[in-house]
Amino acid sequence: MLNVALVAPINNGTIEGDFKATILSGVASASAFEGGTVQDITIVVFGLDDMGNTFIINEMGIRTDATKQVTRAVSRCTPAKRC
Repeated sequence: MLNVALVAPINNGTIEGDFKATILSGVASASAFEGGTVQDITIVVFGLDDMGNTFIINEMGIRTDATKQVTRAVSRCTPAKRC
């Protein structure tokens, strides 16, 4: 049974690695259930890459048990070949 939905803003940040970017804004949300387990995780961020192009990343997932989480991340950039 769902107890509470948690939502948190993401204000600024950076992405490091092969894809370097500045996060301008976003949101993270999760659903907490009985016993404190967290399921149905969603993160959406957008910003600018190191060349000034826009991007959006949407990551969704579910916690399968106390030690495992399965997620899928989808990114979109302008131009598309950058991310």
